[in-house]
Amino acid sequence: MILSARRLLTAFFLSFLLFPLAKAQTDCTSLIANTGFDGLSFAGWQQSGMKLQTNSAFTLKEGYAYVEQWVASPNTLPDLYIRQRLTGLSNGRYRLTVAAQHTQDSQAADGGVIFADWAETKVTTAADYELTFDVLTGEVLIGFRLTDSKANWAACDNWRLTRIGTDVSYLREGLSSLVAKAQTLSSASMDAAVKTNLQEAISSAKVLTTSGTSTAISTAATTLKAAMQAAERSTFAIRTSSSGAVPTVTTDSRYARGATTIFGRSSVSSSASILEQGFCFSPTNEEPTIADPRTTRYVENGGRIYCLDNLEPATLYYIRAYAITTDLKVGYGKVIQAYTLPKGNVTWSYGNEGGGLIDSRISQSASSVSALWSSLTSITGAHLNVHYASGTPTADCSYGGYIRVGPTESYQATGTLLHEMGHGIGVGTHSTYTGDIRSESSRGLWYGKRATRFLQFWDNSNDVRLTGDGTHLWATNAANALSYTINGAHEDNHSDASYYGNSLLMQAIVEDGLAPVGGNLQGLAYTLDVDATKSFVITSSDLSLGCMSSFLVDKVASFRPLRSQPKRRFCLRMGPCGRLPLMSPPIRIAFAIKRQDASLLTVHPTLTTASSLRRRHQRLPT
Repeated sequence: MILSARRLLTAFFLSFLLFPLAKAQTDCTSLIANTGFDGLSFAGWQQSGMKLQTNSAFTLKEGYAYVEQWVASPNTLPDLYIRQRLTGLSNGRYRLTVAAQHTQDSQAADGGVIFADWAETKVTTAADYELTFDVLTGEVLIGFRLTDSKANWAACDNWRLTRIGTDVSYLREGLSSLVAKAQTLSSASMDAAVKTNLQEAISSAKVLTTSGTSTAISTAATTLKAAMQAAERSTFAIRTSSSGAVPTVTTDSRYARGATTIFGRSSVSSSASILEQGFCFSPTNEEPTIADPRTTRYVENGGRIYCLDNLEPATLYYIRAYAITTDLKVGYGKVIQAYTLPKGNVTWSYGNEGGGLIDSRISQSASSVSALWSSLTSITGAHLNVHYASGTPTADCSYGGYIRVGPTESYQATGTLLHEMGHGIGVGTHSTYTGDIRSESSRGLWYGKRATRFLQFWDNSNDVRLTGDGTHLWATNAANALSYTINGAHEDNHSDASYYGNSLLMQAIVEDGLAPVGGNLQGLAYTLDVDATKSFVITSSDLSLGCMSSFLVDKVASFRPLRSQPKRRFCLRMGPCGRLPLMSPPIRIAFAIKRQDASLLTVHPTLTTASSLRRRHQRLPT
């Protein structure tokens, strides 16, 4: 009896020792944004060519919506993708699970994969696909990608993530796999300096594959991945040529910017077929090429609007359009400079009063709005306080962000909450929505220059204007059918073009003088081209609005000490009748010289009250 007990005890401990990894597995799905697309939004994801769908044709659909693209057979799908970068991960081994399919007339087809960085698994008929991979640097790019697809239908939904374990043996195996991929890449033709950098990174990483510590492996993997990405760009660039009959490329001088994305337009003319076109960009290279980061992702609205993603907030980027012909001739457009916005901070909460799919749709929609506004605006302190209200026919919102969503399913969507948060930051709900900013005080055309400029870029039309009544805004004379203010579920087409457009428009009207949080102005700023070698003068065009007609006169000499310390800031505090009598009570205005050869000067007021500065803003040069 005692022997039997000992055997049982021994068996228990052996099972614990032999199978500890299974016990350590952790559900990390919460690290993936918008896992089921139930808010009818791509928020959190980057995608090219995919669409949202709510029918049940995809048998593995989970919840309200899924992602797909379909063309009539026997046609095949173009290159498409949907992807998301996950950050804040513990280094270790993970398993990605995705409901997906990639078929031609319900039969398995080549060309579709689920991927995590360089790891991938083939997708064919409808099933839950699993991909095991190792995270070495705290982040990973996951997604579903079609390349040279032979399918006419692709779909995915219900993304899940599990951490299998964090043992250092996983990291060593993962680094060994990464080294093998890098060695294969190093055999390709590329710039000599880039190849040397890659080979050095391979050598440094290789010695850690058998005995490296977690910290050393993570550092080596970060260096190796950066070298591999540079090598991939160089390998492609070296195959191209800017000699001979290159395509003619024009970079549109207009652009829009969020905190982490810049949007641009271009035009291309070529006698040869175009293999690839998009934008290349860099924060350091003033003449970016396709050897720098580049993007081909775009949304469609009166032509292509290219999306330059994963940028640093409040940073200057050099951007330009490019095109590559099928015989690998590359042409470039003119370089333009664009600053990203400071990153927004828009939060959300939901009361979970609806139950089931209602709660899923509403919470996902609120999360999507928070992600969109935090990445595409500089608004801070706004909060979506969302509740389900069975007695509310559609949805409503008061200033400050208290939102009620009713039982109508089509209003439990991202577009609805984007619209309602417009009211939450002052559209139709705050005094800064009316007055001199409007052609008829409480209604009519919106006179703000930022909103007008943005709409003309996004609509690709010089005639479009923002107008509205005392409660709502809408576009007039628009060249495209897209709704920029989403005034009802019938105007919500659940597209990135619409959701990006709405978010960027809200940013623009905040810059025009709408007070989004607590009655305070946030985005009001004046940006003008300046010559760093000359003095500058800012004057008021209306003597009645200030104590002096000239309220800022300064000389170059006062800025010279800042140029050696580009991160420094200085500010001036003025009284009601001081040298800067913009308003009473006193305000602070900060001036930043970001670069020695800066071509932009931004004047940004930090205001203690909304007052009447909006009126002055309309009369000042921008």
